[in-house]
Amino acid sequence: MDITKIKIDSSVLANDIFNFAQSIKLNIREKSFISKDSLYASNIKSIEYRPMEEKIIIDSAKMLARYADEEFFKRAVYQTGRMNVQTDSIVCGNFNIHTLLDNDKLHIGSIDVYGLDAHIYRNKTYDMDPNAYKKLPQEALLSLKQKILIDSVKTHDSYIHYKEFEKKSVVPGELYLDRFNLTLYNINNDISVLDNTSSMVASLHARFMGKANLFINVTFPILSPANDFWVKGHIENIDFPI
Repeated sequence: MDITKIKIDSSVLANDIFNFAQSIKLNIREKSFISKDSLYASNIKSIEYRPMEEKIIIDSAKMLARYADEEFFKRAVYQTGRMNVQTDSIVCGNFNIHTLLDNDKLHIGSIDVYGLDAHIYRNKTYDMDPNAYKKLPQEALLSLKQKILIDSVKTHDSYIHYKEFEKKSVVPGELYLDRFNLTLYNINNDISVLDNTSSMVASLHARFMGKANLFINVTFPILSPANDFWVKGHIENIDFPI
């Protein structure tokens, strides 16, 4: 752990005990964390907390499959997506630790994800898990025990590659999105401040298959009992063979 520019005086101790250093950095390097199902290994290079700037910086986050395609799907048993995801950095801004400690609410003003690179491969020759239940975004958000409010999450110039193998396929079908910029607003599960007009909103702008601009907006009413959502968007002209 590296602590930069320690400053302790009577004002710090009396008013703001967490601003005693300019930076607190935990270097994790290549230590990996194995998922519960053993299919993935995750690691980050470092986590840095800058109290005076109310900022958290995560350097080089990765979640990588531990097995090659055939072995991965065999171990997974049921149909799932094999993912390799990594980012250059994740910057959390306007994070005040007092809000968490005093009110038990995690409030982050912004999360900016840089250099996101995601590769997803789904093999649909495997059966779906009959007991699997996938929660919709609002349902997943409201089921969290921790109260959270994240004003915005943004990805910057990311790359998403998706590959799928179907039962009738000879080779997998593939598509990709580059210049992928997604913004998600108002991630909030605090019932005390939500009402029937409260919504999460996702706005996506990307380039499809390196050729056509794609625009999508999705609205999720947070307290909707039906967990419904609205989607609108369009894509520019693109040659059908592509």
